[in-house]
Amino acid sequence: MKKGFTLIETIIYTAIIAVIFILVVNSLTLVIKAFNQGRVIIKINNSAEVAIERMTREIRFAYDIDASSNLDSHPGHLVLNTYVEFYLDSGKIMIIDRGASAVALTSDDLTVTNLVFRQITASSTSKAIKIEMAIQGSSGNYQKTENFYNTAILRGSY
Repeated sequence: MKKGFTLIETIIYTAIIAVIFILVVNSLTLVIKAFNQGRVIIKINNSAEVAIERMTREIRFAYDIDASSNLDSHPGHLVLNTYVEFYLDSGKIMIIDRGASAVALTSDDLTVTNLVFRQITASSTSKAIKIEMAIQGSSGNYQKTENFYNTAILRGSY
């Protein structure tokens, strides 16, 4: 009796191994893609949190905004009476804090595609600033844009 594989058995085994290999490669590709997407979303959210938190804090410390501010349009430019300034430069939100050099609040590998400051006046004494911001990030073929909003009331205008 001869032992071994026939040609048909070899072809069937090769086909089964090829299908398993393709499934494993596709699964790994999906895992890597999901990892990259998650990484982009985390970067966007972290960068937005830092920028929104800093802008909100500075707005809450200010009593008023300067007339040189560019409100209700993109790109916004907010100048507070505490000598703090926020503006957009090359897709990055920049801050000038009390005359110091400009520093980026958002990550270098992300792009801020929208920055609008809106003044909200509810009465003769109540003033607030609404921040509207959109941040875009990408990794490979994946591209994501997230919108963020926050409102901060100026000091002394409760």
